[in-house]
Amino acid sequence: MLTIGSSFAKTYIAYWKCDGVIYHAYIIAENITEAQQFAATLSLCE
Repeated sequence: MLTIGSSFAKTYIAYWKCDGVIYHAYIIAENITEAQQFAATLSLCE
């Protein structure tokens, strides 16, 4: 589960769930595609 949305100009927030815990991160990126690519690396659940 990875959800991403825009909060401010060039700032995106990503939410993901790992082992029953919901995490979030603020990501500064030029566009939502770049933010999604970065969030995908953050949200890897090991």
